[in-house]
Amino acid sequence: MSNIFKDNPDLSIGEILTKHGLTFKQAFEELESLQKLVVKNPSKYGKHIKRNGKNKFIVNKSLHSKMVYYGTYSSLYDAKKVRDKLIEYDWDKDKLELVLKETGVYMNNFKRSRY
Repeated sequence: MSNIFKDNPDLSIGEILTKHGLTFKQAFEELESLQKLVVKNPSKYGKHIKRNGKNKFIVNKSLHSKMVYYGTYSSLYDAKKVRDKLIEYDWDKDKLELVLKETGVYMNNFKRSRY
């Protein structure tokens, strides 16, 4: 079924539905599956999030050819909340403290030394 859109890129949704006997739900599910194929550099944990260690997730983004660090968080859920809020603030690092306050998330930036 995924070839329906690939083979007929110029058809409207209504034309595709009529031609192939699809429901709206099926057509939109197909569009969503195709959009997932177009994603550049998919990350296992979400865009701008990478895993560091067993339970640490780093939020960072490349801005003006430099990697900007936005913190390490103890869960993927917290990292996604911070990332989503940073997107709302256009990745303004000066607003990171506000983002943390609004999301109720704490950074996990402690370092342990070995003896």
